[in-house]
Amino acid sequence: MTFDPSKPYAAKHGRPVRVLASDLRGDWPIAAAHADEEGEEFIVRHRMDGRCQTNGVYNLYNVPERVVKTACMSITRGGDFTMVSPGESNVRFTFECDKLVAVELIGETQ
Repeated sequence: MTFDPSKPYAAKHGRPVRVLASDLRGDWPIAAAHADEEGEEFIVRHRMDGRCQTNGVYNLYNVPERVVKTACMSITRGGDFTMVSPGESNVRFTFECDKLVAVELIGETQ
């Protein structure tokens, strides 16, 4: 497993976590502040691969970065459509991480 503290990350427990340092000396060079159920923070040391010294729920892992892509097409009243550049389109589809999250109708269809 590879862990990069400079990219988006999370812990298995799902609560907030902040990497405070990733260059400490020794076998556990990452120090992270994990929040408990009340929001209080405590420090956990991690290896460079994100594993921690204690319970595995504190292991760190990189989360997929949010990627937004837009595809545009023109749709006529007859149902024909063509992919076009954003300025020529009357329908905009927005994808995040390959999932369709929005369809927007722009102006009148011809």
